Amino acid sequence: MFVPNISALYELEDVRGYESMTLRAFVATYPLWATTQGPWFNRIDDLTKPFLSFLNVGYAIVPPGYPPPPGWTLLSRDKGADLLQNTRSLPRAFAPAAVKLELDEASRLKQLGAISDFGQRGVVEPGSGVAPGAWRPNGKARVVIASYEAQSMVLDIHAQGETIVGTSIPAWPGWKAKLDGVAVAPLSYNNAFLGFRVPQG
Repeated sequence: MFVPNISALYELEDVRGYESMTLRAFVATYPLWATTQGPWFNRIDDLTKPFLSFLNVGYAIVPPGYPPPPGWTLLSRDKGADLLQNTRSLPRAFAPAAVKLELDEASRLKQLGAISDFGQRGVVEPGSGVAPGAWRPNGKARVVIASYEAQSMVLDIHAQGETIVGTSIPAWPGWKAKLDGVAVAPLSYNNAFLGFRVPQG
């Protein structure tokens, strides 16, 4: 229900964004979760889209009396709007149960469109260390966000084996990753987002 940039007045993060420049790989994911309106901002018409949960969308402001779709609950009601909560929202960083390598963007987007639970499956690009072919089990890991600020995020990770950690942070050039203080190369996750590999431990 917000028009562009109104969310800033309430100190809220609006997944639709509204900037003069947008990451091209992120734009390619729009059909998975939003309705585009040309040069205007995106519209969210279907809250059941699984990609919204991957994007860490935890709440939606909807018209009064709007029936909560599956996976959403009514959190608050006011005369002007209802507030719904997404019970399936994923944290900004997590370890999916399985990963799959897709060589090109068209294949990645097609695969992403077929995923119903992004906590279970994620898609990576060449250079991730994942062998091509079927879905590969990812190492099990507990990922806890220790701090999260505008330009940085610190994670505590306990990995039972080598693991790919995915995030819903758009992979703009310039992001850097460190593992125990040592620089590591980030990898592309779900076509437009940051991921990285961690060893056991």
